[in-house]
Amino acid sequence: MKKVVLMFAFSSLALMGTAQKMMDLTLDLIGRNFDKAKDKIIAMEAGGKFAKNADFYAAKGATYDSIANNPKFKGLVADAGEVAMEAYKKAISLNPKQVDLMNSKYWPFFGAYLKENDRASNLFNVGKYCESAEAFKKSGEIATYIAKNKWEYAYKDNDGKDAILKTLEFDADNTFNIALCYTKCPKLDEANNYMQILADKKLKGKDYDQSVYNNIIGYHVQKGNIDLADKYTILAKEVYPEADFFDDAALDLFRKKKDFNALFAQYDKIIATSPKNIRVLKNYCIEQNNYVYEGVDPAKNELAVDYDARVVKAKEVNEKGIAATDENAFFLYMNGQLHNNLGYDIIAKAKQIKFTIDPKTKKPKPLAPEMAKKREALKKQADAAYGVALNNLLEAEKKYNALKVANKFVKGDKQSFSSALNLLSQIYEYKGQADKVTEYNTKYRATLN
Repeated sequence: MKKVVLMFAFSSLALMGTAQKMMDLTLDLIGRNFDKAKDKIIAMEAGGKFAKNADFYAAKGATYDSIANNPKFKGLVADAGEVAMEAYKKAISLNPKQVDLMNSKYWPFFGAYLKENDRASNLFNVGKYCESAEAFKKSGEIATYIAKNKWEYAYKDNDGKDAILKTLEFDADNTFNIALCYTKCPKLDEANNYMQILADKKLKGKDYDQSVYNNIIGYHVQKGNIDLADKYTILAKEVYPEADFFDDAALDLFRKKKDFNALFAQYDKIIATSPKNIRVLKNYCIEQNNYVYEGVDPAKNELAVDYDARVVKAKEVNEKGIAATDENAFFLYMNGQLHNNLGYDIIAKAKQIKFTIDPKTKKPKPLAPEMAKKREALKKQADAAYGVALNNLLEAEKKYNALKVANKFVKGDKQSFSSALNLLSQIYEYKGQADKVTEYNTKYRATLN
C-alpha cells in the first residue's frame, strides 16, 4: 500500500485568527471547550447571518477539526472530520483568499489528506478492507481538491532540508488501492469499477498495470459479458503489445464449459489480430487435434458425426502454426500426429469391409469387385495420410535437432520430440521398413533417459 508519512505538530486552533475574534469564540476554544464551541457554531449558522461569511466557515472548520483530532471530544460528532472539510471548502468558495487558511498554507487540507491516507493504510494492514477502501476514497477526494487548487505545502524534512508536499488530481496508486481493498472485501463490482478507471486511462509502467487488465477481463468473462471482456482485451493489447496472456480468461471459461464453438471462435479472434502468437497457436493446435476425437467412444471405433469438418479445421490450424515461425518443429510434429491419426482411422474404416466365409469351404470368399475397389481406395488414402505424417515428422526431427545445436531446445520440446520419434517408428512399421523401425526405436528410447 502507498503510505505518505509526514509528521507535524499541528493544531486546528492555529487557524482561529480573524474568524475567532469576529465570532467571540476565544474563551470557548482556548479553554478547549469544543462542545460549547460547537453549540455556538450551530446556533450562529442557524441564524443565517453568516451564510456568506468565509471567516465563519473557516472557524466552523477549525472547530470541527479540533473535535475530530481531540481524543476527549472526537466522539462528540461522528463525522467531525468530514464536516470540517466541507466547512473549509465553503470558506474557500466564498473567499479563495480567506486569511486564516492562506496563512496556514491550506494545511487543514494537507493534514486531512495525510490523516486519511495513514488511516486507510492502517485499516488495510489489520484486514479491515472495506473500511480501508472508504478511507482511501476520502484521501483521494481531498488530494484531488488540493491539486485542482494548485496548492503546495512547503516544509522542512527530517534532515532540515526544504521539501514540498503536493498531491495529484488523479492518483493512480490511490485508485488501485481502492480497487484492491474492494477486491479483498470482497465487493467485486466496486473493485471492477475502479480497475476500469485505471484501464481506461491507458496508463503503463506501474507494477500492477497488467494485473488490472487481467482482473477486468476475468471479471467480465465470469459475468458473461464477453463483449466487454473483448473490449478490455483489445485495450490491454494496445497498451501492452508484448504481452500474450490477456485472452486466457475467456479461453479458460469456454474450455471449462466444453463450449468448443465459443472456444474456437475466441481462438480465431486472437489469431486474426495476432497471427504470430506462438503460445496461443500451440494451444490451439493441441485443442483442435484433440477435438477431432472429442465426445466419441474410441472403444467402439466410432468417429464424430462432423469428423471430416473437424479434420479440415485441425489441418488449417496446424498449417497456420507451421507458417507462423521458422522454428516450427512443434507445429510440424502436431501436423504429423494429426495425419498419423487420420491414417489409422482410414485403415480402421477399411477393416470394416470384411470378407464373408464360404459355409462349405470355411474359407473367406473373394470380395465383391465394388467392395475390393473401395477397400483399395481406402488403403491408398491411408498411405497418403501416413506419407504426409512421415514428411512432417521427419522435418520436425530436423528442426528439433537444429534447436539442440543452437541451445534453444527447452524442457517443453523433449516430450513432443520423443513422441515424434515414436510415431516415426510406427509409420515405418506400417510401411514394412524394418531397418527404419530399429533406427527410430533406438532414437526414441534414447529420449526416455
